[in-house]
Amino acid sequence: MFLDPAEQAVQPDWKFVAECLIANLRRSVGTDIDNPRFVGLVGELSLASPLFGQVWARHEARGQRGTLMRFNHPQVGEMILNRERLSIGGAEGLMLVVYHPDADSRDAHKLPLLASAGLPATSPRTVPQ
Repeated sequence: MFLDPAEQAVQPDWKFVAECLIANLRRSVGTDIDNPRFVGLVGELSLASPLFGQVWARHEARGQRGTLMRFNHPQVGEMILNRERLSIGGAEGLMLVVYHPDADSRDAHKLPLLASAGLPATSPRTVPQ
């Protein structure tokens, strides 16, 4: 999300999405800020992504459940999906994230196209590392 320009291109509202993700990361970490894996991740992202460093420095922490997400998919174009974050009982700190279109919307008709194995890609895309 922060290091791959191709991933950013899929998110027309990339800056807004990134700011929400950072605030959610800060909230989910809570007081476990000395965890070496967490420290390494924040350090790497702060050095490689100016936006991450700026937003992280705000110390904003917030939870976000449902919201509209806009995607610019390379195969089917723009899609607007509802994002819901659901807590998982008995699994402290884990969330299930579900993206779904409004019923019978233009976006709902695009999802079966994405599931089609024969849909050709319009541009090559690398797998994020």
